[in-house]
Amino acid sequence: MKAFLSLSIALFFLPACVTSEANHSPVAQVAPTVMQDAAYLAAYEAASQSAEIYANFETLMQIRVTYLSAAFMKAYERRESALQLAPFRAFIDLNQKVGFLVSLFTPNDTADRFADDKYWNMSLQVGGILYKRTLTLPQREKMRLQGFFPHISPWSKEFLVLFVPEAPGAISHASSAPMRVSVHHPQAGVVLTWEHDAQP
Repeated sequence: MKAFLSLSIALFFLPACVTSEANHSPVAQVAPTVMQDAAYLAAYEAASQSAEIYANFETLMQIRVTYLSAAFMKAYERRESALQLAPFRAFIDLNQKVGFLVSLFTPNDTADRFADDKYWNMSLQVGGILYKRTLTLPQREKMRLQGFFPHISPWSKEFLVLFVPEAPGAISHASSAPMRVSVHHPQAGVVLTWEHDAQP
């Protein structure tokens, strides 16, 4: 017998009625979108910066960067737990690292080469000190990430970029200095700025 679902919108997991001949009817649940999760949405927007670059009426780059600050990760972990998901492996160990999730679209295949310093450069400047990226890790679990980063599209490419200073604590998460992230390739570039902990 086919089950017919009647779903209603609420804040976190939403109970829905399911017709069934069994004594104990199953309970359907619909996860809230990021837009329905006000606390997470505020943290996400505070931690994210974006830019679109055009030339001669053509898109050169669309980029959105989310700073994985302590404030953002607290909201992320709360939502992850509420959705009853196992921790995302890429985000488990950010201790003594400064991390960014980069979502990038270019009209050709240059976004695929984002990890290659011959094509792309990403640097971080804090308190007058310039840091080069340490690791750039492609992220291919789009369905998982879209539940937290709604800007991700079927055409964008995602990367986890980590800055790991030689001296632990050199980039202090308690610092009040602004953070400036520069992303450049041969045709275009952008500089994005955050207050250090990106509080909502």
